[in-house]
Amino acid sequence: MRSGVHGRKEYYLTPEQEEVFRSLYPTHLDKEIAELFGLCKRTVHRFGHSLGLQKDKEVISAKRVENMKRTCVERGVYARKRNQGMPPQCIEAARRRMKSDQNPLRRMKEDDPERFHAMYRRISADRKALIKSERRRADMMLDRRTKLNLPQFNYTRKQTYYRHEAMRRGYILGDFRENMGERYTIYWNRDTERAPIFERNIEKNGFTLRELPAPRRQRQRRHRSDDED
Repeated sequence: MRSGVHGRKEYYLTPEQEEVFRSLYPTHLDKEIAELFGLCKRTVHRFGHSLGLQKDKEVISAKRVENMKRTCVERGVYARKRNQGMPPQCIEAARRRMKSDQNPLRRMKEDDPERFHAMYRRISADRKALIKSERRRADMMLDRRTKLNLPQFNYTRKQTYYRHEAMRRGYILGDFRENMGERYTIYWNRDTERAPIFERNIEKNGFTLRELPAPRRQRQRRHRSDDED
């Protein structure tokens, strides 16, 4: 099947192999024939072209679809679309590939940085569009299509810090679940460790300081007495 001419390796088919090749070529993929004969797909394609053979389009298309479905099942594509998560073997294989030198993303970043950053910009834009769509559905009281954890409000890093620090000092955050206007309202009472500089920084970051109204004080005292009991 292989002969050398002037130091070059050339492949040929014996009459028996050619007969088998002619019977298999129309209804089998080049990859299957290459594995059977021990050749590469390019050599199989060259033999088919030189012999004037053609593929059966319907049979080859059905085989390609079947192989694609099998690959999707093995890689957990359908499971991810059904929100079932990836199979454990796929997760372990992905972790091994990420740690090895055969990581396709790492190779793309080294070989073509522009394509790598363009891909991540596109992924980021799709993610933002999905979050925007889910927030719109939540505002209109419609059923969610994904399981994204969407925060109701976006606070800046400084605002988040001052909110937690205010809670630690004994301040009381406004309950925006009952009143949407209390999103940036912080209350103080007798047990609060008040500090003028801290309160000034809170107001600079968009919060409003108020004294806790009497009904809320009574409600908090009642909760505290219940906790003590």
